[in-house]
Amino acid sequence: NNTMMMPNDRNVKTQEKINSRPIEKNDKLNMKKKDGSSGGNSNGEAVNTPWIYWELSGLTGAADGTVRFYYNEDQLAGISEAVLRVSYWDPNANAWDNNFVQSVNAASNYIQVTMPTGMNWTGTSLFAVEDASTPLPVLLESFDISVNKRDAGLNWVTTHEINNKGFSIERKVKTEGGYTAWKEIGFVSGNGTTDKKHTYVFDDKKLNKGAYQYRLRQVDFNGNFEYFSPSSTSDIVIGNPNMFDLGQNYPNPSNPKSKIDFQMPFDGKVSIKVYDLLGREVVTLLDANMTADFYTVEFDGTNLASGTYFYRIIAESGTEKFTKTLKMILVK
Repeated sequence: NNTMMMPNDRNVKTQEKINSRPIEKNDKLNMKKKDGSSGGNSNGEAVNTPWIYWELSGLTGAADGTVRFYYNEDQLAGISEAVLRVSYWDPNANAWDNNFVQSVNAASNYIQVTMPTGMNWTGTSLFAVEDASTPLPVLLESFDISVNKRDAGLNWVTTHEINNKGFSIERKVKTEGGYTAWKEIGFVSGNGTTDKKHTYVFDDKKLNKGAYQYRLRQVDFNGNFEYFSPSSTSDIVIGNPNMFDLGQNYPNPSNPKSKIDFQMPFDGKVSIKVYDLLGREVVTLLDANMTADFYTVEFDGTNLASGTYFYRIIAESGTEKFTKTLKMILVK
């Protein structure tokens, strides 16, 4: 038995057995009260209710004994002992997991957990009290991001969802002074309540050169929310283009506006002009010095007649020169 002090200076007896052996000196069990918000505001150290957690070290992948988590009733914030659960913060999945064999002994004020085997326990593993009547909304199995040229592809997998409205995708951009504020760039609908595995994807397309960070803001139908970060915390980097290119305008036909993408592998002077079928210049879309990057310009045919037009890019830097001409159709 170990004896520890609660924040309110009450002694609590803790019994623990791991791998059918007594607790040794290098094992640690601390119970603390965590300040913070409940109801889906997750930061890796907060469960929905209340603010009590334990830190255990010395666990191994073969841990298969039982652990008793003792609590004081006055710290349960009115939560019924019948719905208490213990959850483990899984840093690999970036989510809480309560899929353990466990039971509540209300008479002696403890939750007994049968420790699962084969877990990839961290150096200090975090456990917390949870109200099972308002369970954690989503368990993520993975969240990864890949880069394809100037597009970032987000992919995440859930294994469990409760009342899940969906995921707001948020992005911030690295600047010379740090990062911009988080900004919502899209929303992917969830699957409500399900215990089946679901895969979600979101493509953030046509990014400019730079470094980006992403996160998910999972929202339930009651307005509660929880943040999830990708498995890798490294910046998503979009580098310089490796070649000149001019893309087909979209949509084509235009009615009356469309966009045109182009890319430059180095700094230089760029002009993009629009011509009619007789070769007469009708619009200058761009005429400026540009740095190496990905760009988009807009064509507005409001003041032009319907018909077929051509647009041409000329990019120059020193001895380098790039020219390309494409056709577009204007329908009004």
